[in-house]
Parts: sequence; structure tokens; C-alpha cells
Amino acid sequence: MVVCLEHAGAARPWGLVGLNFIFLFIGLAAVYFVARHHFRLSENWAAATVLFASSSFALIKHFTLPLTDIPFFGISMVAVALLTRAETERGTRYYIFWSGALVLSIAAGLVRTLAIALIPCLLWSLGAHTSFGGVLRRNKRLLIGCSAGIAAMVGMISVLLLRTLYVQEALSVLARNGLGRGLINILLFRVHEIGELALNAPASKLGALAPLVWLSGTIAIAGLAACVRRWRLGSAEVYLMAYASIMILWPYVDTRFWIPVLPLAIAELVSWLEPWTLIGWRRRLCVMYSVFYLLMGIAALSYSTWITFSGRQFPYRYGDDRLRPTYELFYYGRSVNRAGVNGPALEVLERYSRTSIVRTRE
Repeated sequence: MVVCLEHAGAARPWGLVGLNFIFLFIGLAAVYFVARHHFRLSENWAAATVLFASSSFALIKHFTLPLTDIPFFGISMVAVALLTRAETERGTRYYIFWSGALVLSIAAGLVRTLAIALIPCLLWSLGAHTSFGGVLRRNKRLLIGCSAGIAAMVGMISVLLLRTLYVQEALSVLARNGLGRGLINILLFRVHEIGELALNAPASKLGALAPLVWLSGTIAIAGLAACVRRWRLGSAEVYLMAYASIMILWPYVDTRFWIPVLPLAIAELVSWLEPWTLIGWRRRLCVMYSVFYLLMGIAALSYSTWITFSGRQFPYRYGDDRLRPTYELFYYGRSVNRAGVNGPALEVLERYSRTSIVRTRE
């Protein structure tokens, strides 16, 4: 996609952010569709779900970064929306929507390896539509053949995954830390991430209130666990479970990895809580939390916008001190720490920006 932007002369900050905007809009539209047709939310509450999702600091922060999170979110959510639509169809129309979801799942796989979480959704939807379980119970030979085929497919996928950089890196981290300590770290990472998402703020910006991340993470996980008990199992829930199962094994901490499924989790919680039925202190608590969450989202958006339009002050406003020497050289043609300049990063800045002090002086 970036190569296409380069050929079109649009591989600039506005073009890269514009690309993210297109996928974000598509993904949020798919979220609205799923909220209306799968979770049976009203128009207002479906819109509120989209508003909450788009107010997440994790989404706001990474919306302006040229990473694969937003494109993957857009593509994968449309695949889930097509599967949701297929669940209401019969005959040929079902297979048309299912095939569309399959094509988009493959496209999502070209963007992010995590697209493997869509495979169980496709199989679940197909099995539920064809009542495949009943057919297998009546035909033992077919059952044995399908079991052998699934086992072979799982084996091939496992071999392919073991060769990927992600899995090898995860295994190396577990081997270095030890299995027991590694699993404890993974558990703490997930609580920390979900706590930040629940508070809608990174712990690094909370100062003395940072310990609240652990409390909010514990409460949020308990709420999600209670929500699971009332699930109406469908493609959206299968996707959530498959995605979360993969994330449970990821040995690093970063809230951005939850972006693709965050809107679905919010829709699940809204559907479970039914906030329109709350009265008394529960209603007041819900309103207070909603206002707090949205205010934190506005703060994140304001902070991101402040950085975006910081111009030559960017090296001192952006939080990554490791790249500050690189930004200083790019913007000012000089750097206090020339040894700390990142060559590849400088090359990227040169390639995708219209102006540069370095280029001018050369």
C-alpha cells in the first residue's frame, strides 16, 4: 500500500495518515453494523459503542502512526461483519457472504499474522450453518476423515507459525525468563494493558495514580469474565476468544495489540450491562465513568494533535527519547549526540517528508 502511495506521489505524512483514516472509517462502520445486527443494540447505543471505541487513547495514539494496526482493524472488522451478515442468510446468499469474509481474512493475513484468529470464526460459521456436527455424528467414516484432515491442517499451521519471527521471539523470551516467571509476566502484562484501556490512559501519564491501572484491570477482567457467561455464541464471540487466546501467550506489554478487538469487547459489555435499564446509583456510576472515559479520550486527542502540529518542536514533545538525536539532525541539521542518530530512521524521515534541513545543506 505504501508503494502504491509512493507511485502516486502521496507517500507523505498526510497520505499515510489518510490511509489509516480510510481503514479506521471502514472498521468503525463495520463495528456499527455488528453492534446493530449481532448485539441487537439500538441506533443510539450502537453509535455510542463506536464513539467509545474511537475515544480510546490506544486508537487515537496509533491512528497517526504508519503501522499495520489500523489497516488490520479495518479489514478484519469487515470480515467479522460479513460473517455476522451471513448468519442471517440461507442458501447461496450465505456462501456469498462467507466467501467474502474468507477473502478479507486472507487479505488481513497479508497485513498481520494475528489474522489466524479469523480462521475459527470461518469454521464456526460454516459448521453452524451446515449443522456439520450432526452430520459427523451420523457418519463415522466422515468423522474420522475430517478429524484426520483437521489434525493435518493444525500440524501444518503449527509448523508455519513456529517458523515466524513472532513465535520464535516469544519462545526465546519464555526460554530466557523461564516458563514460570514468563507466564507470570504475561499475566501481569495483560492485566496492565486492560487496566490502561479501562482507564483510557497510559500508566506513564498518570503519575501517582498509576497504581489504579492494576485495580481497573482486575475489575475489567472480572467484568469480561461475567460477560462471557451470557454470550450468545456467534462469529464475533469466537473471534474475540481466538484473538484473546493468542494474546494471552504474547510475552510483551502494549495496548495497541488490542485495538482490532476493542470495539467488539465494548459492544459485548454494553450488550451485557444494558445501561439503558440501570437506575439509581448504578446509573449515576455508569454516567460518571462514561464522562471520565470520554474526557480522557478528548485529552488524548488534544495531546496527539499538539504533537502533530508541533513542527520543529517535535523532537522535544514526542515521548521517544531514543530517537531524539535523529529528529534533531533531521529538523535542525545538528544533534548533540551524533552517535545516537538512527540511520534507518533518518532515511525514512528523508524519504517520506517534503523538506529537510539535512537535504537542504547537502
